[in-house]
Amino acid sequence: MLKRVYENLVYKRFTLTKQQGEMTVDGFCGPITVRWIKHFQTDVKRVGGSILVDGRVDRALASFASISGTEYTIHYLSDGFKAHHEEIFESMSTHPDVPPEVRAALWLNPPRL
Repeated sequence: MLKRVYENLVYKRFTLTKQQGEMTVDGFCGPITVRWIKHFQTDVKRVGGSILVDGRVDRALASFASISGTEYTIHYLSDGFKAHHEEIFESMSTHPDVPPEVRAALWLNPPRL
């Protein structure tokens, strides 16, 4: 989702800043991916988003993190992805553009509504 969000450089009503370095979607969270996550978090924070810049995208069990009191990065990331790729977002567990590992994880752990 992160890579797709940065394809447009527009997140909802504000412009993201260009990422540095090429991220490979391979299922691993290495140093380049962490840098991209922090960059996204910084972009969101820059325009007033309640987000912690920590380089993590944790599973959200609520709207706000209990320790930091900020919104989870996954909420902002999902919103940005859905804004530009709604057709993929609505069918992530079956869409061919979604990596097989993610589709499988969604089948095993469906999102809570």
